[in-house]
Amino acid sequence: MSAWHQFILLCVFLTVVSCFDDLIPDASASSDCEPGAVHVHEGCIECPHGTFSNQQENKCEPCPLNTYSDTSGATTCQPCIPPLKTLQVASTKCTEVCELPNVYNAVKEKEFLALGDSLRIWCDDGYTRNGSSFFLMSCPLDKPNTVYFCSKLDILYVEEELNQESILVCNVTSEIDVSYSISWISDGNPIQDNEVFTISRVSSHSSKLKVNTEKIESTAYFIKCRAQFEDHPIFEESQELLIYSTRSGVSEHGALSKWSRDSLDVYCFAAVNPNDIVTITWSRNNQDIPHVLRETENNLEKVHLRKKDLAMSDNGTYTCTVTYSDVVSRRVRMSRSHSVAILVQGFLAHPHNSTSFLKRGVGHTATIGCEAYTASPAVITWWSHDQQVEGADNIYIEYSEFPSPDGIIYGYLTYDGNTTTSAKEFYCVLEAGGSTMRSTTSTVQFLGVIQGPGNQTIFDDSILKLSCVVKRSLQIDPWVRWINTSTADEKPIDEKYTFPDTASDTSLTSYMLISRPSVYESGAYYCEVNYPHYGENVNSDTAYVTVLNSRGNIIKDILSRRERERERER
Repeated sequence: MSAWHQFILLCVFLTVVSCFDDLIPDASASSDCEPGAVHVHEGCIECPHGTFSNQQENKCEPCPLNTYSDTSGATTCQPCIPPLKTLQVASTKCTEVCELPNVYNAVKEKEFLALGDSLRIWCDDGYTRNGSSFFLMSCPLDKPNTVYFCSKLDILYVEEELNQESILVCNVTSEIDVSYSISWISDGNPIQDNEVFTISRVSSHSSKLKVNTEKIESTAYFIKCRAQFEDHPIFEESQELLIYSTRSGVSEHGALSKWSRDSLDVYCFAAVNPNDIVTITWSRNNQDIPHVLRETENNLEKVHLRKKDLAMSDNGTYTCTVTYSDVVSRRVRMSRSHSVAILVQGFLAHPHNSTSFLKRGVGHTATIGCEAYTASPAVITWWSHDQQVEGADNIYIEYSEFPSPDGIIYGYLTYDGNTTTSAKEFYCVLEAGGSTMRSTTSTVQFLGVIQGPGNQTIFDDSILKLSCVVKRSLQIDPWVRWINTSTADEKPIDEKYTFPDTASDTSLTSYMLISRPSVYESGAYYCEVNYPHYGENVNSDTAYVTVLNSRGNIIKDILSRRERERERER
């Protein structure tokens, strides 16, 4: 083929028919050429394959679509016999083709595709199909009834509730209205409704996921939304979103029972994440409590509430407030509170030491008591030297019943001094909530005269002997003196008539001895006991002593003595 023919053929195939205009003289010259040829400067030339000659215009024109010319010098184009078609003008043959279906949110550059060929279809900006920005169509079509479309899938935060839920919406956007199967995935596993996640369908192309970030145990969840066209499972779109935990709480839940004088260490914790500023505060009755220790451990921020020597005044509800604020805007996007009730229980009153004085031989009782506050079923028991004390002849025990309206429980112990003189130690034990608390120890003792002097009638040629047995103190021994009440000023007996005291572990005995007493020693006597540690004096019963004159009548002696006293008075 000459260069001239190649040039003409190129012009025809490019449908640039005007490229002949400068080469073609007026139409009258074409009459010199044979049919199927056109006249140019040098002479006549046949129209190439895929074209036919227009004798009137003296042009080679391309064959229209669905017609062809397989020879040069054609005066007409032959039509294609259906279903054969041509894919372009100036075709030299008919071929089998596929008519491409409509596409949505995509650009289709051709309507037909030759058998065995493929065409890349580009999705609109921001849209995808099966995760790609384009897809292929091939002839023959794989599935003739397939709907070809691109879509856009978005996961949106539509709401951030103040307390604990982040709400996500998975939304599919497309020009075609079809129903999608939308699922949620976390860490490769399908998400099911549970305490963390709640799924609800919004529409045929939208699904809502509520995430209870308070219940997220790990630092963060990778949330993926997957949309699938129900009739064509090959279509699938997915998108990932990172959800951080906002788990928070307190180390102790509900009510926390503590004993008085114990220590308290409760901490409030919150998950930390790079998107938020976490603030933790403690308060009681709307009054902030300064924290003692702030620490970060295992992606948890902890603020401790610490107290030493707990008392009943520390009872109450303590509230921890956790606030999440956006790092950039500092806007509070989530806030929640956690409370713990502190119930301090223990002794309001401990048993006190009790000392009773036995005066003039009359016994006494000592009563000691324990009083406690408790919010749980409790009981008070009495103990002595690690042995529980039961009621006995000389011990009476009384308890209150629990619960009382004010949570107070008490126990009393009465120790009878008429039947015992021994000092004894007691303490009470409070049992509540499976724990026990011991009170301080109380010492109960009875001091005074155990046995006083007795009445005596003796002769003046014998010995007057009086004794007084007193109880020894645990601190300082008492001292004892004898008193004769028959004298005008009740002067103490001269020490020459008293003898050193004799003592045992629990008692002390004092003696008064007068050898060959006169009738003038007749009278009333008692011993006076002083306990320096307590500043207490105890007198014994009075003993009446009668001294008889062994040589005469006692009455005569008494009268003579009275006469002499009257003489002295004159």
